[in-house]
Amino acid sequence: MNWALIGLLTALTAAAQTPADTAQNLNTQGNRAEGSGNYPEAQRLYQESIRIFRSLGRRMRLMRQARC
Repeated sequence: MNWALIGLLTALTAAAQTPADTAQNLNTQGNRAEGSGNYPEAQRLYQESIRIFRSLGRRMRLMRQARC
């Protein structure tokens, strides 16, 4: 699949997701990119995912605890 298309689809669906969902989806896309050998794209996706998770910080930990 074309990486530009994946990026476009991600952008379109991101508005309907929580930030945590977006970060998780970026991580999943990073896994797919890595699996297909596109390491630069995988790194970019992983870094964006990490940036979002870090920005959530304490809120993310509290949300995870509430799910238990």
